[in-house]
Amino acid sequence: MESYYTRRRDCDTVEVDDEDSLMIINTDDSTVTHLNGTGSWCWSMLEERQNADSLAQSLLESQQKSDQSDTDFLELKKDIQAFLDKMVTCGLIENA
Repeated sequence: MESYYTRRRDCDTVEVDDEDSLMIINTDDSTVTHLNGTGSWCWSMLEERQNADSLAQSLLESQQKSDQSDTDFLELKKDIQAFLDKMVTCGLIENA
């Protein structure tokens, strides 16, 4: 059974100047997590309930629009699941 996730609403976000990245501030434990462009994109998508499949599919579709479609779906899904697992460990997203 596939797990679904959403981002925690009580975290603050800060856009990093002239980069396509974010800093997420977990106010519960006063930690800061820096996300690169893809992580920032996933964070924005996690405003709604998502799983690794839906995130990988959406990312592939956005890459195809920009002619960057060489990414393998299964490898991308594996990477996204690892990201989701790390974000759960950091307390930034939760099971939905």
